[in-house]
Amino acid sequence: MTRLYHRRPYDFEWKFVYRDFFIGSTVQLYASEIISTYNSKILEPGTYLPINFSTRILYNPTSSYSSFILPGLVTNSIQISLLLSACLAFVREFDSKTLWTSYSLLTIITGKLILYWFLSILAGSIGSVICINFFNIAMRGNFMDILLIYSAFSFVICNFAFFISALAVNHRQPISPLVLLYIMPSFIYSGYTWPDIAKPMFVYIYSRFLPMTYTADTVRDIMLIGFSNDLYKNSIILYLSGIVLMIATVFVCRRRNNKKNND
Repeated sequence: MTRLYHRRPYDFEWKFVYRDFFIGSTVQLYASEIISTYNSKILEPGTYLPINFSTRILYNPTSSYSSFILPGLVTNSIQISLLLSACLAFVREFDSKTLWTSYSLLTIITGKLILYWFLSILAGSIGSVICINFFNIAMRGNFMDILLIYSAFSFVICNFAFFISALAVNHRQPISPLVLLYIMPSFIYSGYTWPDIAKPMFVYIYSRFLPMTYTADTVRDIMLIGFSNDLYKNSIILYLSGIVLMIATVFVCRRRNNKKNND
């Protein structure tokens, strides 16, 4: 956001307000170079600078890197731990002869989902409290908003891991594709440190399928700004994606059980 104040002919003050650490620093650098070049060409001896450039940083006035990066690291840590544990939730259960006959498929999936979902939300809450109390990250928003976005994020990650687990043939198979195709690039491609405007088209499209894209920035905005305009929209997207993945998991598990019974 820019504000231009006119005081007298050729005497302006331009205030640039930003919150993003990398983008803001880059814009400030180039803006200073442009205005300095302009001033040097039209400046008359004994006069004020035609344009006076000053910066006011909102929501992160000390330019703290911790405030910028820690909310995203907490979110990514929850994602990694949840994926690596939940991706083994079903692959070992297909060898059981009594589990699938004693309980319905929906009961099994729901039971596993509740456990992983609750623990991941708890981990997000603890991580946020640690950021606030031990690293002095500002918390200007409502903590219930943090829980809302983390609940939606955990829901889709759980169901994504369950879907991978249902497809896997053995307990070693889910790890490699998760690490190579999702876990490693998701933090960078999500746009948390790499703005969408600088991404190639393929990377931008890929980032639209990453839950981190809809979560990390939202958590940071709630903590540093006090609100996020995309909170409810992103939460709905994540919940709907989780429901689709849950239905896909039910379909895969049912098909594997039917094939096993026929054999």
